[in-house]
Amino acid sequence: MKTFESTTSNCRTYSRPRLHKRLRRTPQRKLFFRGWVDTSGPVWNWFSPKLCSRLPMPRPSCGLILAVALPLLSCGGNSPRLQSLTISPVSGSGSVQYKATGTMTGSSQSMPVSVLWWTNQPWTYPPTPAFWPSISSAGLAQCKPGAPSGARYTIWAVAPLYSNVPLPQMNESTEQISATAQLTCP
Repeated sequence: MKTFESTTSNCRTYSRPRLHKRLRRTPQRKLFFRGWVDTSGPVWNWFSPKLCSRLPMPRPSCGLILAVALPLLSCGGNSPRLQSLTISPVSGSGSVQYKATGTMTGSSQSMPVSVLWWTNQPWTYPPTPAFWPSISSAGLAQCKPGAPSGARYTIWAVAPLYSNVPLPQMNESTEQISATAQLTCP
């Protein structure tokens, strides 16, 4: 490391140490975003920044295809998709055990599905009166004392569209499917 005196001030300035041999810029290594990337392999040759110039199509078309295809490939990729969701029984009175079943893409067989249960529209949290019915995470809905006689309430079941999304991580922006049933208080 060399040292020298600055001509404008009396402080010493040290020159930067040279990069280690392997980190020096060579034809096979390029600074890509914030790190060094080995560009000598076949993967870089295909996914290089010049990808659109390698494909036999006009550049604007290539950019549009990449902008649409890359997000689609990253969302839900190989995960089975829930095609339909149903609740049984469709209606009940007093205390009812609801079950949710669904059909996955590529299958015609209905199977049990884990869902989030709601007694009001999903992802809304309005103030609820004391007599509003309750529902457990297992799907057991119950009318509370003081509920108006003959009152009908909608029970909602919500499941993620893709099976790789865990229920605790669901929120209002998660792709989802819902179904409804009716609960009548005696």
